Amino acid sequence: MKESVHIQVQAVLYKNKPEELAQALQAAEAAAEAAKTAGCRVTLRWGDATGEPLFTKQTWTQFTVDLRAFGKASYQFFGKNTGYGGGNNLLAEESEDDFLLIMNPEILLPPDGILSLLSVFQNPDAGIAEARQIPVEHPKVFDPVTLETEWASGACFMIPGPLFRELGGFDTKTFFMYCEDVDLSWRVREKEKKVFYQPAVGVYHPRRLNSAGENQASVTEQNHTVLSEALLAYKWSYPEYARERVRLAEALGMPGGREAREIFLQRENEGTLPECRDPEHRIAHITQFPENGGLVFTGHRYWL
Repeated sequence: MKESVHIQVQAVLYKNKPEELAQALQAAEAAAEAAKTAGCRVTLRWGDATGEPLFTKQTWTQFTVDLRAFGKASYQFFGKNTGYGGGNNLLAEESEDDFLLIMNPEILLPPDGILSLLSVFQNPDAGIAEARQIPVEHPKVFDPVTLETEWASGACFMIPGPLFRELGGFDTKTFFMYCEDVDLSWRVREKEKKVFYQPAVGVYHPRRLNSAGENQASVTEQNHTVLSEALLAYKWSYPEYARERVRLAEALGMPGGREAREIFLQRENEGTLPECRDPEHRIAHITQFPENGGLVFTGHRYWL
Protein backbone atom coordinates (compact mmCIF):
# COMPACT_ATOMS: atom_id res chain seq x y z
CA MET A 1 0.00 0.00 0.00
CA LYS A 2 1.40 3.39 -0.95
CA GLU A 3 2.51 5.81 1.76
CA SER A 4 -0.14 8.51 1.19
CA VAL A 5 -3.61 7.02 0.81
CA HIS A 6 -6.62 9.02 -0.38
CA ILE A 7 -9.98 7.97 1.07
CA GLN A 8 -13.45 9.31 0.28
CA VAL A 9 -16.05 8.90 3.04
CA GLN A 10 -19.48 9.04 1.44
CA ALA A 11 -23.15 8.64 2.34
CA VAL A 12 -26.55 9.18 0.74
CA LEU A 13 -28.95 11.25 2.83
CA TYR A 14 -32.70 10.79 2.82
CA LYS A 15 -34.92 12.70 5.25
CA ASN A 16 -32.31 12.44 8.00
CA LYS A 17 -32.72 14.43 11.19
CA PRO A 18 -30.16 17.25 11.69
CA GLU A 19 -29.13 16.00 15.14
CA GLU A 20 -28.57 12.51 13.72
CA LEU A 21 -26.32 13.90 10.98
CA ALA A 22 -24.44 16.11 13.45
CA GLN A 23 -23.56 13.09 15.60
CA ALA A 24 -22.45 11.10 12.56
CA LEU A 25 -20.31 13.98 11.32
CA GLN A 26 -18.62 14.38 14.70
CA ALA A 27 -17.76 10.68 14.78
CA ALA A 28 -16.49 10.72 11.19
CA GLU A 29 -14.34 13.76 11.97
CA ALA A 30 -12.62 11.91 14.83
CA ALA A 31 -11.95 8.91 12.59
CA ALA A 32 -10.65 11.19 9.83
CA GLU A 33 -8.34 12.93 12.30
CA ALA A 34 -6.76 9.61 13.28
CA ALA A 35 -6.33 8.70 9.61
CA LYS A 36 -4.86 12.13 8.83
CA THR A 37 -2.35 11.72 11.64
CA ALA A 38 -1.31 8.43 10.03
CA GLY A 39 -0.67 10.19 6.73
CA CYS A 40 -3.95 9.62 4.91
CA ARG A 41 -5.93 12.25 3.05
CA VAL A 42 -9.63 11.95 3.83
CA THR A 43 -12.48 13.75 2.08
CA LEU A 44 -16.18 13.76 2.96
CA ARG A 45 -18.91 13.69 0.34
CA TRP A 46 -22.60 13.56 1.14
CA GLY A 47 -25.36 13.31 -1.45
CA ASP A 48 -28.99 14.23 -0.73
CA ALA A 49 -31.78 12.13 -2.25
CA THR A 50 -34.54 13.90 -0.29
CA GLY A 51 -37.29 15.71 -2.19
CA GLU A 52 -36.23 19.08 -0.78
CA PRO A 53 -32.58 19.83 0.10
CA LEU A 54 -31.63 19.26 3.71
CA PHE A 55 -28.92 21.92 3.40
CA THR A 56 -28.50 25.21 1.62
CA LYS A 57 -25.05 26.46 0.70
CA GLN A 58 -25.08 28.63 3.81
CA THR A 59 -26.31 25.97 6.24
CA TRP A 60 -23.83 23.43 4.85
CA THR A 61 -21.01 25.89 5.41
CA GLN A 62 -22.19 26.43 8.97
CA PHE A 63 -22.62 22.68 9.49
CA THR A 64 -19.04 21.91 8.44
CA VAL A 65 -17.28 25.09 9.62
CA ASP A 66 -15.42 23.35 12.45
CA LEU A 67 -14.15 20.44 10.40
CA ARG A 68 -10.37 20.23 10.33
CA ALA A 69 -9.52 16.62 9.52
CA PHE A 70 -11.17 16.42 6.10
CA GLY A 71 -9.24 17.73 3.13
CA LYS A 72 -12.62 18.67 1.65
CA ALA A 73 -16.26 18.32 2.71
CA SER A 74 -18.87 18.58 -0.05
CA TYR A 75 -22.65 18.28 -0.31
CA GLN A 76 -24.59 17.41 -3.46
CA PHE A 77 -28.36 17.69 -3.83
CA PHE A 78 -29.54 15.10 -6.35
CA GLY A 79 -33.01 16.55 -6.91
CA LYS A 80 -34.59 13.09 -6.90
CA ASN A 81 -34.72 9.89 -4.89
CA THR A 82 -31.76 8.05 -6.36
CA GLY A 83 -31.94 5.07 -4.04
CA TYR A 84 -28.92 3.87 -2.08
CA GLY A 85 -26.95 2.43 -4.98
CA GLY A 86 -27.70 5.19 -7.45
CA GLY A 87 -26.73 7.92 -5.00
CA ASN A 88 -23.47 6.24 -4.06
CA ASN A 89 -22.61 5.72 -7.72
CA LEU A 90 -23.07 9.46 -8.30
CA LEU A 91 -20.87 10.30 -5.31
CA ALA A 92 -18.12 7.99 -6.57
CA GLU A 93 -18.44 9.08 -10.20
CA GLU A 94 -15.77 11.78 -10.15
CA SER A 95 -13.67 10.27 -7.40
CA GLU A 96 -10.09 9.24 -8.08
CA ASP A 97 -9.54 8.20 -4.46
CA ASP A 98 -7.71 5.01 -3.56
CA PHE A 99 -10.54 3.86 -1.31
CA LEU A 100 -14.21 4.59 -0.78
CA LEU A 101 -15.77 4.26 2.66
CA ILE A 102 -19.46 3.82 1.85
CA MET A 103 -21.83 4.06 4.79
CA ASN A 104 -25.32 4.96 5.90
CA PRO A 105 -25.50 8.62 7.00
CA GLU A 106 -26.58 7.76 10.57
CA ILE A 107 -23.63 5.42 11.18
CA LEU A 108 -21.29 6.43 14.02
CA LEU A 109 -17.68 5.49 13.29
CA PRO A 110 -15.24 4.72 16.10
CA PRO A 111 -12.08 6.88 16.18
CA ASP A 112 -9.95 4.09 14.70
CA GLY A 113 -12.64 3.03 12.22
CA ILE A 114 -11.08 4.30 8.98
CA LEU A 115 -7.60 3.04 9.78
CA SER A 116 -8.82 -0.36 10.98
CA LEU A 117 -10.85 -0.93 7.83
CA LEU A 118 -7.91 0.25 5.74
CA SER A 119 -5.62 -2.25 7.48
CA VAL A 120 -7.59 -5.12 5.91
CA PHE A 121 -6.16 -4.14 2.53
CA GLN A 122 -2.67 -5.05 3.62
CA ASN A 123 -3.88 -8.37 2.27
CA PRO A 124 -3.58 -7.98 -1.53
CA ASP A 125 -6.52 -10.34 -2.02
CA ALA A 126 -8.92 -8.05 -0.11
CA GLY A 127 -11.75 -6.52 -2.16
CA ILE A 128 -14.11 -5.31 0.59
CA ALA A 129 -13.73 -4.71 4.32
CA GLU A 130 -16.99 -4.64 6.28
CA ALA A 131 -17.53 -3.14 9.73
CA ARG A 132 -19.34 -4.79 12.64
CA GLN A 133 -22.72 -3.21 13.41
CA ILE A 134 -23.71 -2.40 16.97
CA PRO A 135 -26.12 -3.14 18.66
CA VAL A 136 -27.74 -5.34 16.01
CA GLU A 137 -26.37 -6.74 12.78
CA HIS A 138 -27.14 -9.46 10.30
CA PRO A 139 -26.46 -12.92 11.77
CA LYS A 140 -23.04 -13.01 10.17
CA VAL A 141 -21.41 -16.17 8.87
CA PHE A 142 -17.68 -15.70 8.56
CA ASP A 143 -14.52 -17.75 8.92
CA PRO A 144 -13.39 -17.20 12.53
CA VAL A 145 -9.72 -17.55 11.54
CA THR A 146 -9.46 -15.68 8.23
CA LEU A 147 -12.55 -13.44 8.80
CA GLU A 148 -13.52 -14.05 5.19
CA THR A 149 -17.26 -13.80 4.46
CA GLU A 150 -19.44 -14.12 1.37
CA TRP A 151 -20.97 -10.66 1.28
CA ALA A 152 -20.78 -7.33 3.04
CA SER A 153 -23.61 -5.18 4.33
CA GLY A 154 -23.88 -1.79 2.68
CA ALA A 155 -24.33 -0.07 6.04
CA CYS A 156 -20.58 0.47 6.35
CA PHE A 157 -17.80 -0.96 4.21
CA MET A 158 -14.59 0.06 2.47
CA ILE A 159 -13.68 -0.86 -1.11
CA PRO A 160 -10.77 0.18 -3.35
CA GLY A 161 -11.90 3.03 -5.59
CA PRO A 162 -10.43 1.52 -8.78
CA LEU A 163 -12.24 -1.78 -8.12
CA PHE A 164 -15.57 -0.02 -7.51
CA ARG A 165 -15.16 1.92 -10.74
CA GLU A 166 -14.09 -1.17 -12.70
CA LEU A 167 -17.28 -2.96 -11.58
CA GLY A 168 -19.43 0.03 -12.53
CA GLY A 169 -20.48 0.52 -8.92
CA PHE A 170 -23.84 -0.76 -7.73
CA ASP A 171 -26.17 -2.35 -10.27
CA THR A 172 -28.88 0.31 -10.46
CA LYS A 173 -30.48 -1.23 -13.54
CA THR A 174 -31.54 -4.17 -11.40
CA PHE A 175 -31.86 -2.80 -7.85
CA PHE A 176 -33.37 0.39 -6.47
CA MET A 177 -33.14 -0.43 -2.77
CA TYR A 178 -31.75 -3.48 -0.93
CA CYS A 179 -29.71 -6.49 -2.08
CA GLU A 180 -27.41 -4.28 -4.15
CA ASP A 181 -24.76 -4.79 -1.44
CA VAL A 182 -24.97 -8.58 -1.81
CA ASP A 183 -24.76 -8.28 -5.58
CA LEU A 184 -21.72 -5.97 -5.42
CA SER A 185 -19.98 -8.34 -3.00
CA TRP A 186 -20.54 -11.30 -5.29
CA ARG A 187 -19.22 -9.37 -8.30
CA VAL A 188 -16.14 -8.46 -6.25
CA ARG A 189 -15.59 -12.16 -5.57
CA GLU A 190 -16.02 -12.91 -9.28
CA LYS A 191 -12.92 -10.76 -9.73
CA GLU A 192 -11.03 -13.18 -7.46
CA LYS A 193 -11.07 -10.70 -4.60
CA LYS A 194 -12.23 -11.53 -1.09
CA VAL A 195 -14.74 -9.95 1.27
CA PHE A 196 -13.60 -9.62 4.87
CA TYR A 197 -15.50 -8.94 8.07
CA GLN A 198 -13.60 -6.56 10.37
CA PRO A 199 -15.00 -7.09 13.89
CA ALA A 200 -12.43 -4.67 15.31
CA VAL A 201 -14.49 -1.83 13.79
CA GLY A 202 -17.74 -1.62 15.71
CA VAL A 203 -19.99 1.06 14.22
CA TYR A 204 -23.20 2.19 15.85
CA HIS A 205 -26.16 1.52 13.55
CA PRO A 206 -29.48 2.46 15.23
CA ARG A 207 -31.56 -0.65 14.66
CA ARG A 208 -33.71 -2.53 17.16
CA LEU A 209 -35.26 -5.95 17.66
CA ASN A 210 -38.81 -6.50 18.86
CA SER A 211 -39.76 -8.48 21.96
CA ALA A 212 -39.58 -11.73 19.97
CA GLY A 213 -35.99 -11.00 18.93
CA GLU A 214 -36.98 -10.27 15.34
CA ASN A 215 -35.62 -7.52 13.12
CA GLN A 216 -37.92 -4.48 12.98
CA ALA A 217 -37.88 -3.80 9.28
CA SER A 218 -39.08 -0.40 8.14
CA VAL A 219 -42.06 -0.09 5.78
CA THR A 220 -39.64 0.95 3.03
CA GLU A 221 -37.48 -2.09 3.64
CA GLN A 222 -40.45 -4.44 3.59
CA ASN A 223 -41.89 -2.92 0.41
CA HIS A 224 -38.64 -3.10 -1.57
CA THR A 225 -37.12 -6.30 -0.23
CA VAL A 226 -39.43 -8.79 -1.94
CA LEU A 227 -38.68 -7.56 -5.46
CA SER A 228 -34.98 -7.02 -4.75
CA GLU A 229 -34.56 -10.53 -3.38
CA ALA A 230 -36.33 -12.01 -6.39
CA LEU A 231 -34.16 -10.03 -8.81
CA LEU A 232 -31.01 -11.01 -6.93
CA ALA A 233 -31.96 -14.68 -7.05
CA TYR A 234 -32.74 -14.51 -10.76
CA LYS A 235 -29.54 -12.64 -11.63
CA TRP A 236 -27.43 -15.20 -9.79
CA SER A 237 -29.06 -18.20 -11.48
CA TYR A 238 -31.71 -19.16 -8.94
CA PRO A 239 -34.77 -18.54 -11.16
CA GLU A 240 -36.95 -21.00 -9.26
CA TYR A 241 -36.27 -19.14 -6.01
CA ALA A 242 -37.06 -15.83 -7.69
CA ARG A 243 -40.46 -16.93 -8.97
CA GLU A 244 -41.38 -18.63 -5.70
CA ARG A 245 -40.33 -15.56 -3.71
CA VAL A 246 -42.81 -13.25 -5.40
CA ARG A 247 -45.54 -15.91 -5.62
CA LEU A 248 -45.37 -16.71 -1.90
CA ALA A 249 -45.08 -13.06 -0.86
CA GLU A 250 -48.29 -12.24 -2.71
CA ALA A 251 -50.07 -15.35 -1.40
CA LEU A 252 -49.16 -14.45 2.18
CA GLY A 253 -50.20 -10.82 1.73
CA MET A 254 -46.71 -9.59 2.60
CA PRO A 255 -45.94 -5.84 2.18
CA GLY A 256 -44.90 -5.22 -1.40
CA GLY A 257 -45.75 -8.79 -2.41
CA ARG A 258 -48.42 -8.13 -5.02
CA GLU A 259 -46.51 -5.23 -6.57
CA ALA A 260 -43.28 -7.24 -6.63
CA ARG A 261 -44.92 -10.16 -8.42
CA GLU A 262 -46.53 -7.86 -10.98
CA ILE A 263 -43.23 -6.10 -11.73
CA PHE A 264 -41.27 -9.34 -11.83
CA LEU A 265 -43.74 -11.01 -14.23
CA GLN A 266 -43.87 -7.90 -16.40
CA ARG A 267 -40.08 -7.80 -16.68
CA GLU A 268 -40.00 -11.53 -17.38
CA ASN A 269 -42.54 -11.12 -20.21
CA GLU A 270 -40.62 -8.12 -21.60
CA GLY A 271 -37.29 -9.93 -21.39
CA THR A 272 -35.83 -7.20 -19.18
CA LEU A 273 -34.81 -9.31 -16.20
CA PRO A 274 -31.06 -9.23 -15.48
CA GLU A 275 -28.80 -11.60 -17.36
CA CYS A 276 -28.12 -14.74 -15.33
CA ARG A 277 -24.56 -15.32 -14.12
CA ASP A 278 -22.62 -17.84 -12.06
CA PRO A 279 -24.74 -20.82 -13.22
CA GLU A 280 -22.58 -23.28 -11.28
CA HIS A 281 -23.12 -21.28 -8.07
CA ARG A 282 -19.41 -20.91 -7.48
CA ILE A 283 -19.96 -17.45 -6.00
CA ALA A 284 -23.61 -17.05 -5.03
CA HIS A 285 -25.28 -19.28 -2.47
CA ILE A 286 -28.90 -19.13 -1.36
CA THR A 287 -29.03 -21.69 1.38
CA GLN A 288 -32.59 -21.52 2.62
CA PHE A 289 -36.06 -20.48 1.56
CA PRO A 290 -38.25 -20.12 4.67
CA GLU A 291 -41.92 -20.96 4.40
CA ASN A 292 -42.85 -17.46 5.57
CA GLY A 293 -41.03 -15.95 2.60
CA GLY A 294 -37.60 -14.42 2.24
CA LEU A 295 -34.32 -15.62 0.83
CA VAL A 296 -31.39 -16.29 3.11
CA PHE A 297 -28.04 -15.60 1.49
CA THR A 298 -25.42 -17.85 3.08
CA GLY A 299 -27.31 -17.73 6.35
CA HIS A 300 -26.71 -14.01 6.89
CA ARG A 301 -30.04 -12.29 6.54
CA TYR A 302 -32.90 -11.73 8.89
CA TRP A 303 -36.20 -13.01 7.61
CA LEU A 304 -38.64 -10.24 6.80
